[in-house]
Amino acid sequence: MSISERADIHRMATKIALSYARSHNETFDAFPQLFRTAYHGLLSCAEPPREAAAPQRKAPGPAKPAAPRGRPPRRDRRRRG
Repeated sequence: MSISERADIHRMATKIALSYARSHNETFDAFPQLFRTAYHGLLSCAEPPREAAAPQRKAPGPAKPAAPRGRPPRRDRRRRG
C-alpha cells in the first residue's frame, strides 16, 4: 500500500471518528479509540482478503425414506360408547 493510500485512509478515519464523536456526544478523550477503530476498519477493507481454510463439509448420511405422497388415511369418525 502506497503512502498516499495510507494518507487517504488516515484522512477518512479522522472524518469518520469526528463525525461519530459529534453525533454521539463523545468526549475528546474517546477520540483516539474511535480513530483507531475507524482506521483499522478501513485498512481491513483495503487489504485483499486472506486465504481462509474452507470449512470441511460433513459426509452425507444414509438416505432417508421418502414420505408417502397423497392423502393421509381417514380416521374413523364414528362415536364410541
